[in-house]
Amino acid sequence: QYPISFNLSSQKKIDENVLLSIDLSTGFNNAFKNSKKWKLSTGLLFNRFKNMPITLGLSFGGENKIESGFSIGYEKGPLLINYGLGTRNGIFIPSIKGIDFSFSLIFKIDSFKKRIFYKNKQ
Repeated sequence: QYPISFNLSSQKKIDENVLLSIDLSTGFNNAFKNSKKWKLSTGLLFNRFKNMPITLGLSFGGENKIESGFSIGYEKGPLLINYGLGTRNGIFIPSIKGIDFSFSLIFKIDSFKKRIFYKNKQ
């Protein structure tokens, strides 16, 4: 088995509540949701409001020349609910060629284990 993609990422905490992320990626084939074209992505994660992460992102390259995205979520314990909106081949409404909507429900096992471990330890 060979890898089908390559990702190089970095994060920097700009402020107590702001995280900057940069990602460079490419694929080794043109399979579903994979592209041989290089893609540079950057995003900001805002944690200003308790339990409500807000994310803004922008990417250049890949199958769609330029993309932008926005998401907002709700985090409670090990559970994270997230809604997202993204654009394809443009940033502004008159120039976009498509819109993506997303919904994710994430259960973080690691934070759940820590809560149980510390509760039982006391």
